[in-house]
Amino acid sequence: PIRIIDAVLSWEPPSQPNWAINVIKRTERSKQCFKGLKQCRSLVTPCNKLPKYEVPRTLYCHDMAGGYLNDKDVKGNERNDGFEFFRWSCIDIFVYFSHHLVTIPPLGWINAAHKNGVMVLGTIITEGARGEAIWSKLLNDKQLISKFANSLARICQYYGFEGYLLNVENPIPPSKMKLFCDFISILRVHLKSSNFENMVIWYDSVIYPIGSVYYQNALNQLNRKFFDLTDGIFLNYAWSDKHLEVTLNNAGSRKKDVFVGVDVFGRGCRGGGGFGTVEAVEAVRKWGLSVALFAPGWVHECCLPGEHFLSRDYKFWDYLCDHLYVQGPSFLPFKTTFCLGRGKKFFINGKLEKEEPWYDLNKQDYQISGLIGSHGTVDSCLSYNDEDGFNGGGSLLVQNFQTGPENSQHVDRLFVCDFPTKKGDKLIFSITTKPLLLNTHPKLFIIVAMEENNTDRSICLEINEPTTEVSAKGENCCVWATSEYDLETPSGRVYEIGCMLGGDKSPLLIGELNIVKDGRKSAK
Repeated sequence: PIRIIDAVLSWEPPSQPNWAINVIKRTERSKQCFKGLKQCRSLVTPCNKLPKYEVPRTLYCHDMAGGYLNDKDVKGNERNDGFEFFRWSCIDIFVYFSHHLVTIPPLGWINAAHKNGVMVLGTIITEGARGEAIWSKLLNDKQLISKFANSLARICQYYGFEGYLLNVENPIPPSKMKLFCDFISILRVHLKSSNFENMVIWYDSVIYPIGSVYYQNALNQLNRKFFDLTDGIFLNYAWSDKHLEVTLNNAGSRKKDVFVGVDVFGRGCRGGGGFGTVEAVEAVRKWGLSVALFAPGWVHECCLPGEHFLSRDYKFWDYLCDHLYVQGPSFLPFKTTFCLGRGKKFFINGKLEKEEPWYDLNKQDYQISGLIGSHGTVDSCLSYNDEDGFNGGGSLLVQNFQTGPENSQHVDRLFVCDFPTKKGDKLIFSITTKPLLLNTHPKLFIIVAMEENNTDRSICLEINEPTTEVSAKGENCCVWATSEYDLETPSGRVYEIGCMLGGDKSPLLIGELNIVKDGRKSAK
């Protein structure tokens, strides 16, 4: 982070390359999304696809114990108790928040978000008397605010994130309000000069034109000026239905740019936070507005002795599932090991390389689109396994708890996606798996949902024999093996990929998934 104004004004890129050279570009996401995407479905149940531009968005604001904990380590560390987030498919914008003047998101968070197609914002914050002193210095002349804005945009460009949450929680003198608004405009112009998608989001604090800090909890005439100058507004948390009605009336065609604040710690917020957060999110969605979730790290930060973080995490996001819009990858080739970016072991090509705790969000891979559910209980059909993996810290465990005859066509969702295809294209799926238990013979079918001539259909792909063993006997004396599945496509698009257990339907680990396109015509 940058703590003092002079350090911002004098900022220059480091003379020696630093971690910024390791920032990856943000991947492309599907232009369609799916509301309330459950983990499982029947083979014959179609998805309810929605154009992404029509639906409200979800912002995740990460404020955890002051920020810059063990997530700040560029090369990771040897602890396995850090917080990791992997619900990227239902998030549009990730904000890294702290109470320093300029918060630069750590490398691990930038790369984990970018790998999953999510925008990352830093934070500019001024508070109290210290904040007043900062703006008193800046608002002396336009050249100084222009230099400040330019430095902030250059910092953003150098470190590879997409903009800022602007949080000014101190008064601005009315006589300086025009210059303050000029600063916001200049900052936005500089940010968008390097990437038009970069953004500034305003926090609902100072009011126009008198400059007092007066939280409105709605979009109205007292904060509309800042909404018009920026790409969106993050509303304060103490709103009512009347506030949301006023907001909708004032937002007009920009209602998706209003992010209604929901404090997961429950401070002044409907539902009381925690697992009651869903009450607030549901209320916001009824008005078609976007949501800003503040401090969802509550699931980790407030874990009690004897509680398991992931169980709390599953429960929290499962409650919210019906009000979230899920996206997935739209780029090929596509590859993932499902690694969460931490573990108690580390594997390379199925071989155990080290058996000690580690945490490194840079190593987090593309995460599944379905929200792993069942409130984190053991009867989740998909779960993360940290005892065995192919590459990284673990693998995905597929189990068949849906054993009734009505569930004979039970499909576990892996990814929603957007892969356009032409007639004669071939998609090749390579998947590396391993039985969880000795002397069992599970079989995996890949289920592909396609749209062709405005008609949806599901295709069940079977393995092209032979399967190739790709590791020696591993943790459970079973062998990792890679199977290949081919799909000769019509003209259309693939919008979902799932899997279905066959054979003796015993538990199976998935260590890696690769998808490539072969554009050559198939042999007649």
